Amino acid sequence: MIKARYIPIAAAAALGVAALLLPVWIGWSWSWQRTLSEERGELNRVGAQVAYQGHAILRQAAETLRYFQQLRLPPCSDAHIARMRASTIGTRMVDEIGYYRDGRLACNTWGRVGETVMLEAAFTLVEPNLQLRAASFSLASPAARMIGLYSRGHYVYIEPGRFVDVPLEGDVQVAVFSVAGDPIVGRNEPDWAAARRVAGGARAHDDQRLFSALTDRDFKIVVSTPMARVQARLRHERLALLPLSLLAWALALAAIATWLGRRLSQGGVAHGPGARRPRRALPAHRRTAHRALSRRRGAGALAPSFRALDRA
Repeated sequence: MIKARYIPIAAAAALGVAALLLPVWIGWSWSWQRTLSEERGELNRVGAQVAYQGHAILRQAAETLRYFQQLRLPPCSDAHIARMRASTIGTRMVDEIGYYRDGRLACNTWGRVGETVMLEAAFTLVEPNLQLRAASFSLASPAARMIGLYSRGHYVYIEPGRFVDVPLEGDVQVAVFSVAGDPIVGRNEPDWAAARRVAGGARAHDDQRLFSALTDRDFKIVVSTPMARVQARLRHERLALLPLSLLAWALALAAIATWLGRRLSQGGVAHGPGARRPRRALPAHRRTAHRALSRRRGAGALAPSFRALDRA
């Protein structure tokens, strides 16, 4: 009897512990996934902005090169140089325009040059007859690396920072590669080795940073944020979920208490005002006396019936 009484109590205690741990575990797991999803969503938006900026630069550079290919002016004539200078000033994303032949720079935005220019061997074919070279150098500022786009004798140089000229928070890093994997530009001093691994399909987060990679036909873009920022956001999410977890636990405890009360009542353990108590077994001598008394009562009840038959 004692064991039967404590079985539902033990079951209720186990259910109470589970009712506490289960909402907390679900809330903890869900908040981690939600935080990662939101942070990656923000990084993906930054990557999309950088990609949009890069494609806008490529379109403007390609249009500029097509314009000069269609000009019917003698290369490096005064009119030709004046057109290059005017296009450089009037085109926001182009920093220099030039003309070269057989690896020798003939003229550019700043005038006639006549110096040998060694082109970088590695290039990415952006579209037919349009090459992107990530390491180009202008004679006007030889120490500054430029991004060069070359097509049929003309080139345009672009300052690399224009590719990442998008709004960024101070701790977000951006690394931009060509589709061939050549580094183009970084912002906020990215870890190029880690960014290259992530661009190649490695794990998207480590103990230090959370990464997001975007690859399209022209660029590989890796954006990252510190894990400390992710952890701070995660703590905020979990604190926001704590009242919901406690409410779920309280509702579960109320349901468990209701079930336990019904279970104990049905099992005959709770002897309330209207509850039926079990009968106790009588000793042997009292059972014999009880049977004899029952016989005498039965015989006394039959006597009136016999007298009625005699009168009839």
